[in-house]
Amino acid sequence: MSASDPRLERLIERLVQPESGVHAVLLYGSGQSPIRYWMDHLVAMWACKNPGPSGPCGECGPCRSENGGVDVQIIEPVSNPPIINLEMITEVDRPGKWEGVPVRRFVRTPPMMSPRKVVAITDFERANHRAANALLKTLEEPSPYARLILTTTRLSRVMRTIRSRCLCVGVPESREADLIWSKKPTNEETEQSLAELRSILELAVDSPNGAALRTGDQLRKWAAQWQKTNDISDRAALLDLLQFTADWLSHTHPERYNLRSAIQESHRLMISAHPTLLLDVLSLELTGSSRT
Repeated sequence: MSASDPRLERLIERLVQPESGVHAVLLYGSGQSPIRYWMDHLVAMWACKNPGPSGPCGECGPCRSENGGVDVQIIEPVSNPPIINLEMITEVDRPGKWEGVPVRRFVRTPPMMSPRKVVAITDFERANHRAANALLKTLEEPSPYARLILTTTRLSRVMRTIRSRCLCVGVPESREADLIWSKKPTNEETEQSLAELRSILELAVDSPNGAALRTGDQLRKWAAQWQKTNDISDRAALLDLLQFTADWLSHTHPERYNLRSAIQESHRLMISAHPTLLLDVLSLELTGSSRT
C-alpha cells in the first residue's frame, strides 16, 4: 500500500474476516485523498476472493477486473450543485439523467464473481433527505452478502441514524506525498512518469482558453510512453491515466465535481469511444476547470 497506517491496516484486515459482523463503514476525516485511498482499499479487500494481511491477492477475477468487477459499484454526487439523490438509492417513478443501478436493486441479487456485493458512496454529506432515508432501510435490513462504504468530510451533516448503523472510522490526513497516487511508484522510471503527468495536469487547470489541444496531445504522448514502459495494452494505459488523473483531482481539487464526472463518463465510454476522442473531451474539461 502507498500509505502506512497500522491502525487502519489492522482494522480492514479484521473487517474482511467472515466473523467481523460489520456490513457498513463510514469513513470520515478532513482530507479527501486519504479517505478515497482507504475507501478504495476496503472496496478491493471486500471484493477480493483471497485477501491477506498485505492486501488484495491481485490474482482473482475481481482483482483483475476494472474497478473490482460487476459486484462493485462506486457512486459519487452528480448535478450542479452535486448531490446524492433518491434515484441513486432506490427505483423512482421518473428517473432523471443518472444512468447507474440504484443501491437497493444492486444489492438485491447475490454476487457473480466476488464473495460480496460492495457499494461505496462518496461525499455522503451531499445526500438529500429522501436519499438518506432510503439508504437507512438498506442499513437496517442488510443482505448477508452486501457491504456498504460511505465517505464524508462533514460528519455532522450525515444523519445520526445513518451514523449509528455504520462503523464510523476516522481517517487522519496523510503527510505522505505519494498518497496522491492509487499505485505507489515501484521504480525511478515510474516515479518520473508520474511526476511528468502531474506537471501536465497542473499546467492544464491553469491554462488559458484554447490550450485543450496541447493538453490532449501531451496526455496522448504520456499514455503511449506509459504503455511502452509497462508493457500493457493501450486500453490499460488509458485506464491508468484516468485513474491517476482522478487521484490527482481528488487530492488537489476535491471541489471540482465536473472533472470527476468527466472521468466517470470516460470510463463509461471506454468500450465504444476512440481513445483520442476521450482524451480530447477530458482535456477540454481540465483546461476549463479553473473557470467553473
